Amino acid sequence: MLLLLALSFTANAQNFTGFVKDYKTHKPLDYASVVAMDSIGNPVSFRNTGEDGSFSLQVTDSKVVKSLSVSYLGFAPKTITVSEYKPGMTIYMHQDAIEIKEVEVKSKRLQQNSDTLIYSVAGFRQKQDRSIADVIAKMPGLDVSDKGTITYQGKPINKFYIEGMDLMGGKYAMASENLSAKKVKNVEVLRNHQPIKALKGIHFSDQAALNLILEDEAKEVLNGLIELGAGAQVQKGIGNDFLCDGRAVSMLFGRKHQNLSMYKWNNTGKDIQHEIRDLTSSSDLEDNDVTWINDIAVSAPDLKLERYNCNNTHIAATNWLFKTGKNADLRLQGTYLFDKTIGYRKDQTTYTNILGQPVMDESYDANKYRREANVEVLYKQNQDSLYLENSIKASINWNESAATTMLNGSSIRQDVQPRKRGLNDNFNLIKKLGNGRSFNLNAMVDYRYLPGRLLTVSDSIPQKLNVKTLNAKVSTGFRHRLLGMYISYDAQLGYKNDDIELVNGEPQKVNYREVEMKVTPRVSFEKYGIRSSLSVPCYLAFFHLAGNEDYKFFVNPYFFIGYKLSGTWDTNFYYNHQYTCFGISNNVPMTYFVDYTTRIKGSGKLDFTSLDSYNGKLEYSNPNIGLFFNLSGSYVKTNDVPMPTYDYRDNVYTMQSLDLKSRNEQMRGSAEISKAFGYGKTTFTLGGDVIQNNYSTWISEKENHCHLRFYSAHFKFAFMPSTVFSLEEYSAFNSMKSKNTTNPELTTKATNSFNHKLTMFFMPGNWQFSWAHELYHSNDESVNTAYFSDFKVTWTQKRYELSLGVNNIFGTTKYERMTISTDYMQYSYNRLRPREVMAKVSFSL
Repeated sequence: MLLLLALSFTANAQNFTGFVKDYKTHKPLDYASVVAMDSIGNPVSFRNTGEDGSFSLQVTDSKVVKSLSVSYLGFAPKTITVSEYKPGMTIYMHQDAIEIKEVEVKSKRLQQNSDTLIYSVAGFRQKQDRSIADVIAKMPGLDVSDKGTITYQGKPINKFYIEGMDLMGGKYAMASENLSAKKVKNVEVLRNHQPIKALKGIHFSDQAALNLILEDEAKEVLNGLIELGAGAQVQKGIGNDFLCDGRAVSMLFGRKHQNLSMYKWNNTGKDIQHEIRDLTSSSDLEDNDVTWINDIAVSAPDLKLERYNCNNTHIAATNWLFKTGKNADLRLQGTYLFDKTIGYRKDQTTYTNILGQPVMDESYDANKYRREANVEVLYKQNQDSLYLENSIKASINWNESAATTMLNGSSIRQDVQPRKRGLNDNFNLIKKLGNGRSFNLNAMVDYRYLPGRLLTVSDSIPQKLNVKTLNAKVSTGFRHRLLGMYISYDAQLGYKNDDIELVNGEPQKVNYREVEMKVTPRVSFEKYGIRSSLSVPCYLAFFHLAGNEDYKFFVNPYFFIGYKLSGTWDTNFYYNHQYTCFGISNNVPMTYFVDYTTRIKGSGKLDFTSLDSYNGKLEYSNPNIGLFFNLSGSYVKTNDVPMPTYDYRDNVYTMQSLDLKSRNEQMRGSAEISKAFGYGKTTFTLGGDVIQNNYSTWISEKENHCHLRFYSAHFKFAFMPSTVFSLEEYSAFNSMKSKNTTNPELTTKATNSFNHKLTMFFMPGNWQFSWAHELYHSNDESVNTAYFSDFKVTWTQKRYELSLGVNNIFGTTKYERMTISTDYMQYSYNRLRPREVMAKVSFSL
C-alpha cells in the first residue's frame, strides 16, 4: 500500500496534462489516444483519455518531446507542437468526413496507434500463403504453434476478434486456419488487452489480443471453401491404403451477426482436432479435469503428427454470434469430433528413480477412438458502465482405446475408457455506480462425471474408477476510488465435493469436501505509465477426506507492477503466493491404476503445499523498424511437497507419497528477437529457453537430490527475393540431462536433438512448385537419423486450385529417439507413414 502511494506521487518527469473534447458538442472523448512524439516521429510515451476526456502523460527527462499526436475513431487526427502546448489545455477534435475515392494506397507494413499495432497483411503475405495463420506466423513479434496457439512476445493471446467481434471465443484456430489471407486487410495487436471494458484501469493484463480487419469484399457476404482430396499409399506400411482429405467451410461476417461453420475430414495424419479446442485458457471442459486414468500413448517425440499419425478424423463445428444491442452479443457454439487412430510403438523405459535402474520393455499395436461433443451458449453485455455475462457449457465423450501388447516378453491386452461428462454455468455482473464506484456479482456451478474403465496387467477383470465432482462458487464485491487508486473488497463462498468410487473386487468409496470463505481486499493504480495492483485474498477453509478433517486459515497475496519505460520499452513483474491442498488424486486412501502398469497408493492424508512464484519480463517493440524483443525469467518454489517413493516389480510401477516433505524449485529464462526487413518481405526469429528443475525423491531409504536441466533454441526465417521464388526455414535444438547428486550412478548423460525444416517455393505465373525437407538427428549414436522430403505442384486460377503432392519421397518408415524425464529415460521406436500421393481440388466462394 505504501509502495502504491509512493508511486502515485512520483513526478520526476515531464508532465503533459489536458482534456480532449468534441469541437461541436464540447463533450469529452473517452479513450482517445494521446501520443508524445520525438523529433523523428517515434512515439516515446502514450496514454488514453479517461471518462472525462482527461489525460496525464509522463515522459522521462531523458526523452525530448517535439509534439503531441491525438487521435480518436471518427475524428480527424490532431498534432500539437510543444510550443503550442499549455498545461491543462483542452484539445478539440473535429469529426472527420471521409470521401471515398478510387486511389492507390501504399500503406506501411507495420504501424502503431497508441497501444495497438497494425500489421498490413499485404506487407507480409507471400505468394505461397493460404490461410491468415500462415501470414501471422511471418509477422515479427507474433508466432503460431503447431497446435494453432498464437503468441505475442512469447505469451498466448487472450482474445481473437474478427472485425471487433468475439465469434470464436477460445476456439480461434477454426478461423485462423480456414480464413483465406486474401480476405484480411490488417491484423491488429491490442497490447495489454483487458477485454472487460468496466475493468479497464482496474484489473491489468500483460496479454495481447488479435483483431482481424477484413477486406470490404469479405464483409456482409457469404464466404466459403470446398476442398476435396484423394490419394493412396505407394509404399507398404502402416495406415490406410486409400487416402482422403477435405473440408467444407462457410463464413459470414456482418455488422449484426457472424457465422463460421465447417466440416473437415482426413486420414492423412494431419492434426485438425486442435481447431475445436480452447486455446486461450484452461477453462475448456475437456481439458480442465484432474487426470485419473491415462489413455494409451502412440505419439512420437519431436516429429510432427503427419509423419506417424494413422488417423481417420472427422470434425463438425458451427459458431454463431448475434449483436442483440450496441454492446450486447449472443453466441452459440457446437462441435463434434470422431477420430480413430492406430499406431505401433516400441519403448524401453529405464527408471532412473529406482536404485538398480530396472528396465521395462513394451511394444504395442493400439487402436484409439475419440467421440466428443461440446455445446456452449453465451450472452454478454460489455459496456463501460455495465458488464453482464452468462455462459452455459456442456460436454460429453465416449472415448476408448485398446492395444495388443508385449510386456517384457509376455502378451498383455490393454483396454481403457477414460470418459468424461460435464456441465457448467457461469454468471458475471459488474455495475459502475458513478464517482469511481462499482459493484460486482459472480456465480459458478460446475459438475463433472468421469466414469473410467481400465484393464490392468495384474487383473483379468477391468478396474472401474468413477469420479463425480461438484464445484460451486458465489462472490460479490464493491469498488471505489481513493487518492487516485481503485480500492475493492470482494467476498466469496466456495464449495467442492468429490465422490470417488473404485470397483476392483470389493467396491471402495471415498469422499472429499472443501468449503472455503474468502475475503479479498485489492488496490490498483494506473498513472505515469505505471500499472500496479495488489490483492490479499484471505481464506478460511474446511477440508474433509475420508474421515480426516482440517481447518486452515491462509493468505495468498498477489502483486503486479508494469511500467511503460518509453514508446518502445515495457516491463512488468508479478509475485504470487498459493497455499493449497496437495493433489487429491495422490491422497485418496485407495490403491488404483492410472494405466495398465502404473499404480498409485494414496496416503489417505490431507497434505498442504505452499507455492511462491516470481515472474519478470522486459519487452521491446519498434514497429518503425520492425524489431521486437522479449526477455523473461521466473522462479517458482514449492514447499512441503510430499516426497514420493517408487517401486517396480512384477511389471507394475508403483508410486507412493511418504510423510516426508521436500522443496521443489523451477528456474526458467527465455529470450526471443524477431525482425522484419523490407527486401523480400524477409522476417526472422531467434529464441531460446533455459529451464532447471530441482526436486527430491526417496531412493534406497534416503532422500535423493536431483536436477533436470533443459536447454532449447530455435531459428525461423522467411524470404521472398522475387515474385517467383521463396523459401522458409526452421531449426530447433533441444538438450536435456538428469542428474542425481546423492546417487551419481543414477545420473543420465545429456541427450541433444536437432531438427531442421527447409521449404523452397518456385511460383511462375499460376503455378507453384514446393519442395520440403526435414532432418532429425541426435548425439545418441544408438538411434537413427531421419530425413523426409515432400514435393507438391499447385495450379491456381482465380477461385480454383488443383494440386498433386508426394509425401515422404524417400520412404523413411521408422523413427528412434531417446527422451529424459524426472523419473525415467526412455528409448522409443515408432513406425512411420510410408510414401504417399495426394491429389486435391478446391474452390472458394
